[in-house]
Amino acid sequence: MHPIDPLSMAKTHPDSPSQQDEHPDPNASVLLSIVVPVYNEEENIELLYQRVKEVIENRLRVTFEIIFVDDGSRDASWQIIQGLNRRDSRVHGLRFSRNFGHQLAVKAGLDASVGRAVISMDGDLQHPPALIERMVDTWREGYDTVTMFKTATEEVGFMKNFLSILGYKIINFFSDFPIQPGGSDFRLMDRQVVNQLKCLREDQLLLRSMVNWLGFRIAHIPYQAEKRFAGRAQYTFRKSLALVVSGVMSFSTAPLRFVIYLGMAVAGGSFFYSLVLFIKWLTHGEMVQGWLTIVLLILLMGGTILIVLGIIGEYVARIYENSKQRPSYIIQEQTGQTRAARTDPPKV
Repeated sequence: MHPIDPLSMAKTHPDSPSQQDEHPDPNASVLLSIVVPVYNEEENIELLYQRVKEVIENRLRVTFEIIFVDDGSRDASWQIIQGLNRRDSRVHGLRFSRNFGHQLAVKAGLDASVGRAVISMDGDLQHPPALIERMVDTWREGYDTVTMFKTATEEVGFMKNFLSILGYKIINFFSDFPIQPGGSDFRLMDRQVVNQLKCLREDQLLLRSMVNWLGFRIAHIPYQAEKRFAGRAQYTFRKSLALVVSGVMSFSTAPLRFVIYLGMAVAGGSFFYSLVLFIKWLTHGEMVQGWLTIVLLILLMGGTILIVLGIIGEYVARIYENSKQRPSYIIQEQTGQTRAARTDPPKV
């Protein structure tokens, strides 16, 4: 079912003001949920709230909620979220017991959301709040997911752009569900999409691929990412590399097939080299002298075996992690007791 503009259905749609009294649940009329994962973003939270609030109230004029997910921040981020909640009951906060990672923070916000459409965006203001209006308009045209992809980022160096492009190429080469280059977690999802994501029980998340895997109708909209307002980027090279590995391992068995082909290539090369040496011995009576050839062969075989074991071990490790059935995240604190029923960890 495609989304319908509640403002144009004032007499029949349950979100209309004339029928809000028929719903005892105060969350039933929420049209839009904004999910914002934050980690040490104390300087950005207040301004992000003001900009999002201004766009929704002045341009869209719909009911909304903003969910901040504090991913184990060590600064005053949580105190600022609590202060916003006291000023505006539409602001909610979830606080992790420790740092569980950006993707799980987004997932926690999705699990807690109640809006008929949910927008996830970062807390550093690189995702322009002004684009929310366009995302909602595209959703109302009938798309289930609206994904924003970066065409450029202000003041980002050549090396970071190159590594980002390389990462997407690696994921798309191996993965069965390619990601739009420049894709981010700045997206709008219909309630139906969010409900399906909430059913997934994976710890190693890459939501960009998961949304494609679900198969709903997706619209892609380009945008230019703005400069980070304050603080420094939290996505280190190590975290970015882990995201690439997760994108490959979670949605493809191609690395395992690559291991088979690699083993066949090494075995074939070894057999061919042995045949060449045997022919030289038959025709010229020559044997290869010295230790260099033996050392090179040992290094080649040893390196190949380590690569094979590493790839297999990565898959086994993921199976092991999921078999323990631990909760994907732990919520230490939240703003408002009424939200407890829908913020439980997704695993049982």
